[in-house]
Amino acid sequence: MKKVASGQPLRIPASTFNSMIDAANDYKSRLLNRQSEVIAQPAKNGIVTVRNLSGFDCDRFSVLAIDTVSITPTENLQEFASRFTLDVVTPESQNEGRFVVLQEPVLDGGMGKAMIAGVTPVLLFGDSALGAKSAGIEPGQITLISNSSGAQILWEEDTAGEALHLALVRFPVAGNIIQQFAVRSVQDDYLICQAWDGGFLSGIDVQVAKPFLLKNSFFDGQTVDGVSYTYLDVNTREATDGTTTETQLVTPSYFLDATIYAVKDVIGGVDLNGSGIEWLDLNVDGRAWAKQ
Repeated sequence: MKKVASGQPLRIPASTFNSMIDAANDYKSRLLNRQSEVIAQPAKNGIVTVRNLSGFDCDRFSVLAIDTVSITPTENLQEFASRFTLDVVTPESQNEGRFVVLQEPVLDGGMGKAMIAGVTPVLLFGDSALGAKSAGIEPGQITLISNSSGAQILWEEDTAGEALHLALVRFPVAGNIIQQFAVRSVQDDYLICQAWDGGFLSGIDVQVAKPFLLKNSFFDGQTVDGVSYTYLDVNTREATDGTTTETQLVTPSYFLDATIYAVKDVIGGVDLNGSGIEWLDLNVDGRAWAKQ
């Protein structure tokens, strides 16, 4: 197609005129489409934009928990769809497993790049001599903590005891996580445990729910299938059918430093009283109530 000067005769071939009509219809259609100019920016290599709301400046490779999106679809649909940003904060218990690793220093209230999935260096607190296989976030900490869950440790610097050091991790860990623990104490419905690698304890207490039939609170004072139960302590109960009464014990018992295996993030939860316990004893040793 050639431009014409003012006053020159205008002759438009049919193919050119049809192309102009098609272009005009396309433009009109895009104007009527609310999302026509919304082109989502992909999170290349697992990198996203975050806003630091932790309350203080954070160094590169610090770990912050995902709180919410900075702009919701209700506030601005196009902004949400094209340039979404995540608000990140100091980890708390409710942020379990939802974290990013900063890829650059980010001032408090400022914005920067962070990795949400992939392989990255990270600040890790722990003792390299323990040979921890995993790490995760803990309330109040902006580094990963050894022997927690959420990331797989691929390599870490040597340390002299517990110290902050650099490590290379992969996260998130796919699927349910199974961890070996040592029992430290027994409560009515859960165990207090520490991660155990066969040689060292993590030093961090973790609540692990008992299997349903070993939880005391559900059965204490209740009658189930004609049998009434009264609990004397965490490992002892009386069962009666109105005629015969017997004392029952958990067998084998949950003794100090007993090794158990627990799974995390079971769909539907594991707790009866809403206290937010996330681990469940898999009961690989087949513990059950038995007559004394």
